[in-house]
Amino acid sequence: MSNILNANNFYDLIKRPILTEKAYKQQISNRYAFFVDKKANKKSISNAIKKIYSVDVISVNILNKKQLISPTLRGHKKKISGYKKAYVRLKEGQTINVEESK
Repeated sequence: MSNILNANNFYDLIKRPILTEKAYKQQISNRYAFFVDKKANKKSISNAIKKIYSVDVISVNILNKKQLISPTLRGHKKKISGYKKAYVRLKEGQTINVEESK
């Protein structure tokens, strides 16, 4: 098993919440978006959210964005790093105050 699954510090798994207009609209239906570690899986993300925010997680959906290498105007190559996002659905009536997190 990977060290990320047995991490004692759950703050290493959950990097920061995503604070975009789309993410705010999803909070109405109890869905919250977070940038997470690339090695994290659904179970470890769920456990981390439960421990950090003291809420009940119903489901976790993950989106992987791979690294892009795009050309610039002068022929050089620019790397755009990849990331992993997690969309977490909470139990009805529970909320997370994302403005105060990290």
